[in-house]
Amino acid sequence: MTQMQLDQAIAHQYDNGRYSPLGADGGALKYIAVVIDGIKYSADITLDHELAQIRRIWALSEIKDNGQYNHIYDYKKHYYSARV
Repeated sequence: MTQMQLDQAIAHQYDNGRYSPLGADGGALKYIAVVIDGIKYSADITLDHELAQIRRIWALSEIKDNGQYNHIYDYKKHYYSARV
């Protein structure tokens, strides 16, 4: 699965309510967990419509069985600079 396909699958799970909430930043960024093809992921997804035009998922990690996170990407620095 390509990165774009994975991002689309995660957004689809979120849009259909098939996710576990992990928290929020107090603004428009939500932290969620989803399962795609049997693999657990943690994603930071924006609710801000304008920033979602750039990208919806700003950080993504695979959650290993031992609870460790394998970071795939993290663009939150760019996200917060765009919100200012």
